[in-house]
Amino acid sequence: MLVGSLYFLRKLFSAKRHFIWMIVLLLLNWNTIKFTLTPLSEMQFLFLSAGCLYFYSAFGETRKKWYLLFSIIFCVLAIYTRTAGMSLGLALVLTPLLENGKKILTLIRSNKLIAFGIALGISAIFVFQINQYGVLKYLNYYRVSGEQNPLIILLTTCWMHIQEIGELFINIPQSKAVTVVPPVVAMILYTIAGLLFLCLLAKAIFSKKLEIPSVVRVYLFIYFLMICCWPFFEVRFWFPVFPLMLMVILAQVNSAGLNAMWMSLRNFYLGAYFLTGIFSISYYSWLSFNREAMAEHHDAGLWKKQYRAHFFGEPFKRGMFEDDAIYILDKYDAAHKGVSVDQQFPERR
Repeated sequence: MLVGSLYFLRKLFSAKRHFIWMIVLLLLNWNTIKFTLTPLSEMQFLFLSAGCLYFYSAFGETRKKWYLLFSIIFCVLAIYTRTAGMSLGLALVLTPLLENGKKILTLIRSNKLIAFGIALGISAIFVFQINQYGVLKYLNYYRVSGEQNPLIILLTTCWMHIQEIGELFINIPQSKAVTVVPPVVAMILYTIAGLLFLCLLAKAIFSKKLEIPSVVRVYLFIYFLMICCWPFFEVRFWFPVFPLMLMVILAQVNSAGLNAMWMSLRNFYLGAYFLTGIFSISYYSWLSFNREAMAEHHDAGLWKKQYRAHFFGEPFKRGMFEDDAIYILDKYDAAHKGVSVDQQFPERR
């Protein structure tokens, strides 16, 4: 999945030098390394969204309809994978409107009946499919109870997500940093880092000088709005757009003339990033080959009982979440030699 995602991204962006740096920074990021161990849908969503953006951009350049067809297929699959794929669908709709707004308005005015029919058809499809993709349930998470101040909730939510961006670019989880520095200091550092890189990203998105596909600009903008209002906090939510963020920021940084001081700061940052990346690879490799360490330290020991039950056959209290964890471990761990999942969970055959 990751290789396929990188292939689409290479096709999407023309700057080969930026792409090579993006691969290095992406593969050394702790969040990417963690996802080699965690079977979640973010990697699949990255592949589908990258494919969708590439096919749409290719359609814009060549006007070949089969590119547009594949873009729509990848978009639908992305929405089916994660409801956040709605941001991808919105980007596909809004990009041509922003690029050809005057032409589209002229066509609508001259073909009002046809335009009304198309709008009605799209609305009907949306309403018909809304429950299938869990859109209503997804949108319900954005609701704020009447006793809470919506503005304070929004600002707090944005602030938390800005710290997550700081975690990506500092390349150290905040949960690890607080074991070295006081939590308040860590919070300030990650907020500053998040704001800095968010400003770089915003400047690049709205810059007309940079060769960034329009659909990528619109998609990043919508995705950021969606996640910054999302009332759940986890760095993995940024993983599907992290390669795009890297490409856009690299384009912005390399387009600016840097004096000697900024060059030194950039080189220092890259050196620190590489060191933390190598440490992350070493740490997760240690967890992968040490069952005791995996049970004790992976995900801060959240699944310790389940890991020990799987690895060492220790008894554990059955429950919905415990059963799910044991089922996944027993089913996908090739080295597992205990009772088969079909015997443990006959209802899941």
